[in-house]
Amino acid sequence: METKKKKIKVVISLLVLGLMVCMAKVSKSAPMGTAWTYQGRLMDANGPADGQYDFEFRLFQDPVLNSFQVGPTIDINDLDVIDGYFTVLLDFGDKAFTGDARWLQIGVRPGDSENRVTILSPRHEVTPTPYAIYAENTGNDNDWLVSDSNMFSIPTGYIGIGTTTPISKLEVVSTESAHGIRSTVPYIAVYGHRTGVTGTWPGVHGQCDSNSNSTSGVRGVITSTTPGTNSAGVRGQNNGTADKGAGVYGWHAGNGYGVYGDTGGNGIGVYGIHSSTTGTKPGVKGVTNTTSSYCSAIVGEATSNTGAVYGVQGLSWSSSGMGVVGRTYAPSGDTTGVHGQSDSIGGIGVLGWASNGSGTNYGGYFAAASAGGTGVFAWHDSGSGTAPALMARNDSGSSYAYSVHGQLNNTSAGSMSAGVRGENLGTGAGGIGVWGSHSGTGWGVYGMCPAGTGIRAWGGTYGVYSVGDIFTTGSYLTSSDARFKENVEPLRDSLSKVMELRGVEFSWKQDEYPEHNFSEERQIGFLAQEVAEVLPEVVNKKGDDDDEFYSVNYDRIVPVLVEAIKELKAENESLKTKLTEENQSLKQRLEALERMIQQNQMSEAM
Repeated sequence: METKKKKIKVVISLLVLGLMVCMAKVSKSAPMGTAWTYQGRLMDANGPADGQYDFEFRLFQDPVLNSFQVGPTIDINDLDVIDGYFTVLLDFGDKAFTGDARWLQIGVRPGDSENRVTILSPRHEVTPTPYAIYAENTGNDNDWLVSDSNMFSIPTGYIGIGTTTPISKLEVVSTESAHGIRSTVPYIAVYGHRTGVTGTWPGVHGQCDSNSNSTSGVRGVITSTTPGTNSAGVRGQNNGTADKGAGVYGWHAGNGYGVYGDTGGNGIGVYGIHSSTTGTKPGVKGVTNTTSSYCSAIVGEATSNTGAVYGVQGLSWSSSGMGVVGRTYAPSGDTTGVHGQSDSIGGIGVLGWASNGSGTNYGGYFAAASAGGTGVFAWHDSGSGTAPALMARNDSGSSYAYSVHGQLNNTSAGSMSAGVRGENLGTGAGGIGVWGSHSGTGWGVYGMCPAGTGIRAWGGTYGVYSVGDIFTTGSYLTSSDARFKENVEPLRDSLSKVMELRGVEFSWKQDEYPEHNFSEERQIGFLAQEVAEVLPEVVNKKGDDDDEFYSVNYDRIVPVLVEAIKELKAENESLKTKLTEENQSLKQRLEALERMIQQNQMSEAM
């Protein structure tokens, strides 16, 4: 469906149905609910909108950040908008308004559109009126004191249920297959508070003596099939402001797991979040003190042997965030920041995805502090195949887009340092250090340095090997500084050598040697084997193998041609001098004859 893209803005008039809660006791009154009315005005292209529109509403704890959504996302489709005005009923749940500030984000699109909704900016702060839906109820025996709706024990001893010898403030003993303590309330069902400021005893301690599978000392369950964002079966919180302690700490005395997370659907087994808008601490951190090889602080394992599954996946929603950061702090050694491995034929060892469409974000960000470490190490350990050890893909059609970017940040980089370096350890003639390919008419490899050298090549056989023509808009330069040279001697007999060379016209054997990509056009030049008999210095052939091909350095013939021209000029000058002398002699003899003739003529006349 072709849809028109509209410019939409909203003039918001926030009308919230205020709900006043009377604190007087009412027996068995109906709950008032948590929904509230929101009314706004939608302007489309600077005029009031009319028609059906799709709306998306989200509630956040922050006016800008996306990582603090409160409650579910509410989608209302095909809502009638009349003269710009619309009214909706919003319900973000009974935990949405707890006394903290809230901001409402609105997305909108025309009702016949299939595009994403347009997010309106800025978010709108929800005024205090909706907090009227948040209220608390308040409310006496001889051993038990009742005060309003509260009841508490007067004695200071222990309380036992199912036991006459309790050893705790409250102890429940039962052999039945039932809960020892069960609490069903809309707030905190079980709350443990340890007031001592020293010691290691917990606020809540759970212990299980069973050795069956899937038992647990403490277990938390969310029964809702549609829980809200950041809801958790078990949640640990540490209010310390320093860098000590943990929100959740798990420990195993054997070879099991300190912390184990499992999900049966498309959820996340273990999820860690650093919700602060500042600081550099991670959402999840794994530490191992072992010195054994291949031990990992964090292991992500995808046990399926098929499918595009991920051992570890890192996502970043920040405009300057990083999906995955791997870092090794060892000051030396061949360390690895992140190691990902997948044994599946369609799997991925490590996948990083920065899904934000703007900003400088990274799907994967790797750094190694060691002088011998590697930020990213990719290894294709198969003995065959053409798949790369590292592959980068960029779907952008913009100019200067690139799939792999190597950057050397040091402004005083050393000799032979490189932004991108390719190395082939093969000792034979096959293989390439860096391979560049282009499917169109562009460049396979492009190098640019505004103040230096765009491409520098260095090879024991050829510095540059080109299958096809070489084109330059500048000059073709060869090193020839006198300071680099010694044992300098003049060329001799250059003219005679040139006379022995044979220039020819020829065609390339394209069918016999297709790998050389020879031109179809007729060529002129020399035959290398013939040139080698006269000027072996300008002919190149590596090795004594008959399969090695000859090549001619035509530039090196230039000095021979220069000296040959000079020899030819010297011969010409010698001939000119000789001819001049002979002409002068003939001229003198002619003048003498002419005088004799004149004298004879005069004698006869007398």
